Amino acid sequence: MTDLPEHDRALIANKRSAEHFLQLLNPTPDYGKPQGPVRAWEPEPVQASFHFHVLSDTPDHVPAVQRVLRGTLAQHFDELAKTNTERRVGIHVEVDLARAIIGEFHAGLPKDALAALHCEPSITIHAHPGRRGAVPEKGVWQVIWLTEDSPAQRHRAAVAEWLTRHNGRTVDRVRLPGFYNRQGEPFMVTARGTIDSQGAETVRYAVADLMTAFTKVQEAA
Repeated sequence: MTDLPEHDRALIANKRSAEHFLQLLNPTPDYGKPQGPVRAWEPEPVQASFHFHVLSDTPDHVPAVQRVLRGTLAQHFDELAKTNTERRVGIHVEVDLARAIIGEFHAGLPKDALAALHCEPSITIHAHPGRRGAVPEKGVWQVIWLTEDSPAQRHRAAVAEWLTRHNGRTVDRVRLPGFYNRQGEPFMVTARGTIDSQGAETVRYAVADLMTAFTKVQEAA
């Protein structure tokens, strides 16, 4: 296994990736928010508080949860980076399920199935490259559809059914882009779709529109 330096330059260089990603999620806008109404999904990268999970990346995954830190990335970045480089642990973050639907695939992205939805995931995370020698596209991927309103349980059930049909599953936390996956050789977790070339936010869906897309592909199957 590749040994990582105590202060890894790649993590520092990719800190902005993590900041951009968290800016979109922002599950707790009431944490230190300024006066005035703020919708739950509006970005407040300085004030937003998150639950960061430090999870074991050892083969036996014991202990599964080593620590949970609540606060901003600025508060915890140094500790998270140090732990991520010095120990075989990964850094995850909880996603506010009141404004998102998340899926995870362990055998690559089902590109044709995703294309058939005509609702591209708001954010796509490359969480792990897969087994040594495998095609990178066949690794572990996580997808997030950000929503403007809150999905009901029946909506989540419909998405869960679709995910299962395509070798996926629902999750409530994701790998944090800009940090390493330490399962095997260190792999920098990356995300696409967080910020477009003009610096605008990625797409958000009305739940009704998103569910219409999933319903159509289910009926056509």
